[in-house]
Amino acid sequence: MIKKRLLKLLSHSTKYIVFQVLWQWIALLCQILTAWSIGQILRNALDGAPLNSFLPLYMGIIGGTVLVRILCEHGSVRSSFMASCDVKRILRGQIYLYIGMCLGIFH
Repeated sequence: MIKKRLLKLLSHSTKYIVFQVLWQWIALLCQILTAWSIGQILRNALDGAPLNSFLPLYMGIIGGTVLVRILCEHGSVRSSFMASCDVKRILRGQIYLYIGMCLGIFH
């Protein structure tokens, strides 16, 4: 769940959140393409088509989508990490300032 107040506070981190969502969408599309390819392999096998005519193509598609999904997962994790670094840094500063004000350190 994305909190609007947190996004307002950390408006410069929204680019990392957008990148994270983008990476996840690309990974989802690759997963759909992988499932479609597996379905095509099964359909052609059940129809009695010779395996050597269609299997290399679909296995190439599956291999490519798996590779792209690995890269997307890496990009998503990196974007999440970069966004969390900004969040932690800014929120810690605000919490310490608030605690300092409550305790009277900065008065």
